Amino acid sequence: MPYQVRCYIRPGVFLLLTLLQGLVYGQANDFVDIALRAGHESNVPRGVDAAHELGSGFIASEVFAGRFYQLGLHNSLTVGVGLSARRYNDLSGFDNLAAGLSGALTHKFGLGAYAPTLQLNLDYGREYYRGMARDNERLSAELRYSQRLTPAWMLELGLASEQNDNLHSLPMDPAVSAFGYDPDIALPYELFDYSSWRIYTGAEYTFANLVSLSMRYQRGNGYTVASTTEPSLKVYKVSRAFYSDPAFASDWFAYSVESNSHAVSAVVSLPLATDTGLDFTADWIQISAPAGKDYRNELFSVALSWQF
Repeated sequence: MPYQVRCYIRPGVFLLLTLLQGLVYGQANDFVDIALRAGHESNVPRGVDAAHELGSGFIASEVFAGRFYQLGLHNSLTVGVGLSARRYNDLSGFDNLAAGLSGALTHKFGLGAYAPTLQLNLDYGREYYRGMARDNERLSAELRYSQRLTPAWMLELGLASEQNDNLHSLPMDPAVSAFGYDPDIALPYELFDYSSWRIYTGAEYTFANLVSLSMRYQRGNGYTVASTTEPSLKVYKVSRAFYSDPAFASDWFAYSVESNSHAVSAVVSLPLATDTGLDFTADWIQISAPAGKDYRNELFSVALSWQF
């Protein structure tokens, strides 16, 4: 995305959310969501083979503070800010801090629990890692349709688009220059300058004891940032960006490659109290890229959450 366009979009999102919050007149409720999570990720660096598929346990904390506005009978608005941190047990170079601002406008087509809803979400966030090459920002928009069919069953459909950008202009990388590749095929260094989209569908079933099971399938198209210790010419030619990976002490390179993804997720939610819950989450992700490069990743986690 051109720099001039980004200069207008980012302040525009902030201005829109601020104006909506300041101009809305109606019933407002403040809330804070806090979650503590622990889990395991099977392929943190998105390695393409067993030698590069490095897994690690992790712990994470998430805080979201927001305000909910009821805009008459059919519309509502939620705005808020979020902070999160994740720490890996075995791969500390992937530890990260994140902050973001979000807004969600929801329209309900009718009255009652079975009326369908359409929701527009706007998000802006930043992630900070060890080393400038992985620091990035994102701007995303999502349209989500959902409907409860029975007291137990609810269905959802969604479409989302995301723009990612590196936060810094990166200095020349002598390790990449040392490859001696033809300057005519020199790649940019900015690993996270790309756009992506995804579509998804899902269902949720709530049992009589209020325990719920949700499943989602997601299809995406965009780019994957992967890591390797074997920066071959074949890998270089199918990449759109290449740089020494700051997540590792040395001898690792990160590259961005166009890819398609398929993801399946499952969540079991157990209510422990009115404002406390326990979630068990599993994600299975399959990523396909050019030249037969396929990446797999599995995440399993448990989270304890509170709402105030």
